[in-house]
Amino acid sequence: MAKLAVFLLLGGQGRFFPFAEGSATIRSSAKPKGPVLKNKEETNMAVVKQPNTCSLKLRYQKGVNGNGDPVYVNRTYSKVKTSAGDQELHEVAMAINSLQTTPVQGIYRVDDSQLINQ
Repeated sequence: MAKLAVFLLLGGQGRFFPFAEGSATIRSSAKPKGPVLKNKEETNMAVVKQPNTCSLKLRYQKGVNGNGDPVYVNRTYSKVKTSAGDQELHEVAMAINSLQTTPVQGIYRVDDSQLINQ
């Protein structure tokens, strides 16, 4: 069984935490789609990333809770062109932020892509 590094994005704050080795198991009862690999030569195919959707998420601090911890609100703008560059998205986010009364706490690009084995 190949080792798999699994990361979990906790709290949406851009921090990734790896699971301890062997602590995460991925199980699926679905039968695999497509051809079943029979020999080692068939595993050397190129994997291509095909973008599906992209969105821009801006995070603002709404206030604090009873314990004094910050409370955040996210504003998501969907249907962003998948071909848009990171610098362009940042400039758009800063332009949107200039219309707000509270400063932005985080700018996130959310991509959804499919990995295709060719």
